[in-house]
Amino acid sequence: MLSSPSAYTQQPSGEDEQVVSLGSEWKFNTFFGEGSDPHRIQAGPDDIVIDNANDDLVEVVGNWGRKTEGDRDTKLWGDDYRTRFYTDADFVPGESLPAVRFDTTPPRAGLFEHFIYYPFGHHLTTRVRIAHADGTDTQHISQRVRCAQWVSLGVYRLDPGGDHFLEMSAITPGGVAADAVMLRPVSDAQWLASRADIRNAPSPELDDSDWDAIPVPGHWGMRNEYSNYNGKGWYRRSFTLPQTWQRDESRRIRLRFEAVYHVARVFLNGRYVGRHQGGLTPFEFDVTDQLNFDGTNVLAVEADNDFLVGATWNWGGIIRDVSLIQTSDVRVSYQYVHAEPDLNAGTAAIQTKVRATNDSTRQRTVDLQTELYDGDRLLGSGTATITVPAKNDREATINIDLKPADVHLWHFDRPHMYHAKTTLRENGSSQHSRSDRFGIRKVQIKPEGLWLNGEKVRLAGYNRVSDHRYWGSSEPEHVLRHDVRLMKNANANFMRIMHGTQNKRLIELCDENGILLFEEVNVRELTNPELTPPDYPLTRQWLREMIERDVNHPSIIGWSVGNELSNHYTYVAKMIDYVRRELDPHRLVSCVSNTGYRDHETPETDPLGESDVMLQNCYMQRPTTMIEALHRKWPNKPIFFSEFGMGKFTEASLDGSLPELDQWNACIRGHFPFVIGASLWTYNDYRSGYAQTLEDENRAWGLVNVWRQKRRLFAQCRSENSPVLDIQIDAVNPNQNNASVKIPIRGRDDYPCFTMQDYDLVWQFRDSDGNTLLTESIDLPTLQPGDSPWTGTIHWQTFPTDAFDLVARLVTPNGFTRYETVQRFAVPQKPTGATAIASHDSIRVFFDRPASADEWFVRCIGPDGTTTESKRTIDPYVDLSELTAGGDYQVRVITSNAKGDSVPSQPIDVTTDGTILPPVIWHAFVHDGRLVVGYSAQPDDATYVVQYGEDESDLSSELQTDLRGMLSVDVNDAKSVSLRMKRIASGKESGWSNIVNATEDVFAE
Repeated sequence: MLSSPSAYTQQPSGEDEQVVSLGSEWKFNTFFGEGSDPHRIQAGPDDIVIDNANDDLVEVVGNWGRKTEGDRDTKLWGDDYRTRFYTDADFVPGESLPAVRFDTTPPRAGLFEHFIYYPFGHHLTTRVRIAHADGTDTQHISQRVRCAQWVSLGVYRLDPGGDHFLEMSAITPGGVAADAVMLRPVSDAQWLASRADIRNAPSPELDDSDWDAIPVPGHWGMRNEYSNYNGKGWYRRSFTLPQTWQRDESRRIRLRFEAVYHVARVFLNGRYVGRHQGGLTPFEFDVTDQLNFDGTNVLAVEADNDFLVGATWNWGGIIRDVSLIQTSDVRVSYQYVHAEPDLNAGTAAIQTKVRATNDSTRQRTVDLQTELYDGDRLLGSGTATITVPAKNDREATINIDLKPADVHLWHFDRPHMYHAKTTLRENGSSQHSRSDRFGIRKVQIKPEGLWLNGEKVRLAGYNRVSDHRYWGSSEPEHVLRHDVRLMKNANANFMRIMHGTQNKRLIELCDENGILLFEEVNVRELTNPELTPPDYPLTRQWLREMIERDVNHPSIIGWSVGNELSNHYTYVAKMIDYVRRELDPHRLVSCVSNTGYRDHETPETDPLGESDVMLQNCYMQRPTTMIEALHRKWPNKPIFFSEFGMGKFTEASLDGSLPELDQWNACIRGHFPFVIGASLWTYNDYRSGYAQTLEDENRAWGLVNVWRQKRRLFAQCRSENSPVLDIQIDAVNPNQNNASVKIPIRGRDDYPCFTMQDYDLVWQFRDSDGNTLLTESIDLPTLQPGDSPWTGTIHWQTFPTDAFDLVARLVTPNGFTRYETVQRFAVPQKPTGATAIASHDSIRVFFDRPASADEWFVRCIGPDGTTTESKRTIDPYVDLSELTAGGDYQVRVITSNAKGDSVPSQPIDVTTDGTILPPVIWHAFVHDGRLVVGYSAQPDDATYVVQYGEDESDLSSELQTDLRGMLSVDVNDAKSVSLRMKRIASGKESGWSNIVNATEDVFAE
């Protein structure tokens, strides 16, 4: 009998339970007809291409326009394409739907892989109907991604006498682009062989030794051959159970997946276990009866990432942890700890709702005991007794009161954590226990704003996309920890962190480090065919899986049921009611809007009024008009800007900043106190298949790039989002042992705005290499918004002889920097290690970047003796372009800081010759036996060549690839690797790049 996924409960951590991780290298393979790599599909001589301009084979129903240029700079097939924007008036029952129909009747019978080609189209769910010999299939395609590529729709049988077609239309309003269709002949032998391979994929007897090895957690794009693959991929792993795990009627074993993107089918020992749809939420199955206790078990998983949602990359595969969990057949499956502090009395009431699950075939009466701990110290306990029917569960509520001495409020500067341990006993014998961490804090939303623990606050943050260019959305802990640290040091305190359920370890790190969150279910378009009205069962499933896993995290103050939806009043009202009534009655609930401010939206048509707080997105405009419109319609609802942005960067450079940011913030500084904060899009760049993405496939919005190198925007945002305006230090005199300091504090209605308690002023003297010579600190008094500037004096015993600068930081009690100022004592050192490479009209200069410099530039003397200077940059190189071909140039590097410019480097004589410049290697590192390289790309790039070796004098290994932006290669046990790259574009081959030494330093500085 086939089982279904059980309702997923929180990650357990308790006694009487054993957990076996199945994370490791798994075997992986894909099969023909189950997916494709659209980047590598080109029309060949045997393919049948039908252009929209072919009037003999294309039938057009309704009025369609024709365009000769693709929207958003995307390419088209042939000379033009057809386009139509559907409106509600097009969907009239009984009338023909406007459509473009391509006649796909073939010249001969056979199997054909079907493809479509389109420039950018507005529609997220363009309907594609495919009539073939075995019936008619319908697919829905987002035309905002995979533009100007041949997108595979699968393999279908056609015959010359059939009425075969491919029809493009829509079932909801939006723009559709119809350009070209391609049919690629497929042999019966190839098709039958692939079907046999798929049938055999779950079999324990299958020899998978020739399958690829892929890490779990991970995604298949970590291997070059699957970097752009969309579709179904198969995973396999063999394992044996621990010897202590024996078949026992009183014990059950569950197989848990934290996330598989996006649809998973699971097989164990050749038997189908179940299916889960939804790539970001956890699920589990009871597999006790399918396990082999005496020998080898084979676990197989088919993962399908074919349906694309939004502008983020759909990293396919088993992206989060997999484990086996053995427990008693009666257990604590879930507990919800709600902590309600009394701010006046200083006490807290802790209510724990405990769910006991009985997987046995008989009724069980059990005793529950909940104990509350602060570290190892027991604070209090409570008990309950419940009877649980067979194959069922029941809940009990246990209340415990904490006295003032035991109450420490969770705050973003002081994130104090407790844990609740609940033990289930039967007849006095412990059967199972679990522990969950929680915090005590009070969040209040009023028409005038947001209160945290009784204080009105206005807070800033960032949207962090669940993405790293190598690890994708699998996000190992070192990536999560690094990102949380950087965000906190950029003054992140509050954010709707991203679309979709987050990695649970990220939420834990936000608990530990102090970031307030709205977590959101992955619903971005209600026309998504997965989401079926009127009850939206899949959305309810995702909400339950997300909230039951994350309900105890103090960092999460609210839930969002979707992002930027349309025609969504009924959906939002139902989902918010579902969350409040069945999942979490104590947290805020909302839905992110990008339309509520518009003139045609009213409280009767837009569901913002159903939300506890208005989450509003704002792009390419200042927020004043938007705020006024929203407040006029919903005067009792505060506003949080869940996303705002001024446009993505048009190049990968680290010089990116937002000159308009201070003007945007000024719109709410001293104004609109009901605006509780804003979250910039984005903290990090991310991979994307969306139109107008950079050629390296990275979408550049971030404070940091995909390799976590900081843009100028990072320092800009840290300053803009600081609760103080400056740290002003008198000019340091080496003959004195002190200096005066002044810290101006933001006003009461400023943004951001909150009390600074238990902060330190930390100062350091550093030498010219950035090494710390002396560190001192003083405790600051409580600083409140609107206070007069704090003034004081910093002291040191002896002025360090080698001091090059003084850095002063305002530091939180949990160790993060709120503001930083640097006082340099001298200009930077003379640059060293300068080298240059040239093309026919450009020069690229590299050098050793000194810690004493803030930026750098190149001074160039041309063939005619004219001296020019490049722009000042923080990029790891300087480019000079539009030079004279064959010209003799002399270049020098100059570094700069607040004290002025350095002495120029030694001159380099360069002649502009060759063809094109090589790629820029942004970052390279070695991890788990693989060399990972991030590099730039240009529109016409066809091939990249990388040479590498363990010594830069022996780059004897070589790889050629067409991948944009990132590649990885097996380097066995090497800890460091040297490499260089070149590119081939439009028949031109560049010279080699500079040699880069990759180490195990994962993060670039």
